[in-house]
Amino acid sequence: MNRYFIKYKYITIITLFIVFISSLMSVGGAFILSDVVNSATLLDKKELAKYIYIAVFYLIVLRCVGKLDNYFQNELVDKISVSLRKDYFSAVINENRTVFHNKTVGNYMSVIINDVDIITSSYVSFLLSIVASIVAVCAAIISMIYINPLLLGFSIIIGIIYILISSSFSKKLIRYKDQWKKSLELYTNQIKDLLSGFDVIRDFSLQNKTIKMFKEDSEKLGEYKKNYASKLKT
Repeated sequence: MNRYFIKYKYITIITLFIVFISSLMSVGGAFILSDVVNSATLLDKKELAKYIYIAVFYLIVLRCVGKLDNYFQNELVDKISVSLRKDYFSAVINENRTVFHNKTVGNYMSVIINDVDIITSSYVSFLLSIVASIVAVCAAIISMIYINPLLLGFSIIIGIIYILISSSFSKKLIRYKDQWKKSLELYTNQIKDLLSGFDVIRDFSLQNKTIKMFKEDSEKLGEYKKNYASKLKT
């Protein structure tokens, strides 16, 4: 798996950097909220108004960084998934006839459709989430040393507001999910047709053309899945 991170090293570095910044900003908002609380406690209207404006601006920036975080994570997962599928399919389509027929078409399809997603989700996404969690926890521990405990109440309120806003996107989520499911069905049928025609592909030396066709279909499926995943995390 490491070779895929190296293959897409630039997007991997960008993704890790944005995950780092996003995690820090999630915790950093506590300092701004602390200033709001202190201003309200001191009844300093001028300072309170200033920090409220700063807090609103910070939330907007945080939302934008979150969008970038979501985009680049999905982009990295999508690229690695496409490469994994292509490499596995290339190995299968160039396999010895006897070895190929030792497994059913369903076995190959299961690996391409299901196992690849499991690998990318459990390895790539989980790895990034661990990085984000470590950064957030470390930053939170340091921050709580300096911040007023009342911040916890404000954090809960902000969290509830965020959840309410996110729920408004449920209708769009259903539409993107339907597009992805339809694309997955077409993709599954395409893989079955290609693998069922293994002998024809080998007899007429159509491996390269078939691999190219498979890669294009994988990229299309990846786009639909990425759109659905991005809305799912919104």
